[in-house]
Amino acid sequence: MQDRLTMRQAEDSDSGQVATLIATCWVAYDGCILDIQGEEPILRAIASGFRKKGGQFWVCCRGDWVIGCVGVALTPIGQADAELFKMYVHPRQRRRGVARMLEQQAAVTAKAWGAKTLDLWTDTRFAEAHAFYASIGYTKTDRLRSLNDLSNTSEFHFIRPL
Repeated sequence: MQDRLTMRQAEDSDSGQVATLIATCWVAYDGCILDIQGEEPILRAIASGFRKKGGQFWVCCRGDWVIGCVGVALTPIGQADAELFKMYVHPRQRRRGVARMLEQQAAVTAKAWGAKTLDLWTDTRFAEAHAFYASIGYTKTDRLRSLNDLSNTSEFHFIRPL
C-alpha cells in the first residue's frame, strides 16, 4: 500500500530532507550547485528561517518522506505582494498534483495576508517549471536577474494575480 500524501507546515527537523530534495532536483541541470553553507544557509533551519522573514514554509510528505516543498513571504515589507520560494517536487512524484497543491497553499496564505499578487523567480534552466507556472496562471515578465552564485544562475520572473 502506498503511503498517504500529507502537507504540513515545515519544522526545522525537516531541513535535511528539504536540502536533499532540492539537491535531487538540481542534479538534472548542468552546473547547478547547492551550497548550503555559503549561499543557502536558510536550509539549515528552514521553518525558523522563513518565520524570521515573516513567511511560512510547507512540506508535502508520503509517509515520513518529504517529496515536495514551498515557502511564501510578503515582499518587500509594506507592499501587498508576496513571493513564492523554493517550490520543488521530487522528480518521481511529479504530475500527481503535488506542485499544484503546494502552490495553492502558498497562494491562499498570501491572499489571507492581503497580497494582491504572487510572484516568483525561477532558474532559466528549469523549462519544465516554467511550463507548469504558465499552466496555472503565472505570466512571465520581461525581468531577468543574475545571482552571481556558484551555479551562475540567471532567473526569470513570473507573476499572477490572487
